[in-house]
Amino acid sequence: MRTSTVQVGRHRIEGNVFGQGTPAIVIEPSFGGIAAEWQPIAEAIAKDTTVITYDRVPYGVSTRAHDRRTPGDIAADLRAVLRELAVPDPVILAGHSVGGMYTRMYAARYPQAVAGMLLIESSHEGQWPLLKQVFTWKVKLEGLLFYPKVACSGLAWRNGADRRSLLREWRAFNALTSADRPLAPGALGEKPLIVLTRADGGPYGGRQWELWREFHVEQARLSANSRHILSGVADHNLHQGDPDLVISAAREVLRCVRTGTPLQA
Repeated sequence: MRTSTVQVGRHRIEGNVFGQGTPAIVIEPSFGGIAAEWQPIAEAIAKDTTVITYDRVPYGVSTRAHDRRTPGDIAADLRAVLRELAVPDPVILAGHSVGGMYTRMYAARYPQAVAGMLLIESSHEGQWPLLKQVFTWKVKLEGLLFYPKVACSGLAWRNGADRRSLLREWRAFNALTSADRPLAPGALGEKPLIVLTRADGGPYGGRQWELWREFHVEQARLSANSRHILSGVADHNLHQGDPDLVISAAREVLRCVRTGTPLQA
């Protein structure tokens, strides 16, 4: 692994390069997520190609935010990071949770720079109004306690983020609506796209999970060459709960890009 800190405007961002080969697979973590969580996945995939992980602003040792932390801000940062790390276009984007929204924004802004995509338990721009109708009281309580939890949290809980920057990203995420979706159905053409969804169960099971799955069915329609795969594990963090599925899906998108053949059914 090669680690570099690059200057992107007023931000300093730390990125990691694993392996070699093209196209590179670029991993965009979840809200609050950091590159270190993805190291086992990156090391496994790096046997086949280059893998990029990074700590977006404000996580890890990257600096605090000097912008609103909208999907557009984050996509622009990622574009500059890849240029500074000399990663050639096009790349395969792998976005987890809210990272899936950021990768879709990247693909909308820089379509020629994207060869394929893997969406892992991806968030949806219009999720909040619908999910809030079916949240259990326990989940609603978690939401109410989020701001007090951030106020009382230590740096380790925030994965290095300062409170103000963390809340900027959270507010930007919560302000999104379905009208903010950057890609229309079919926008990816026939670029390979795999969408991964956790199994039903746990505190977010039942009707909440059904809506979540419907969001992912919609996301799979972004490409005519897509697969929607349900994990057997009810864990939002599939890179930890079902890493073999994430690795195999990434390798399948990579195979498809390299050979120009459709995804396997």
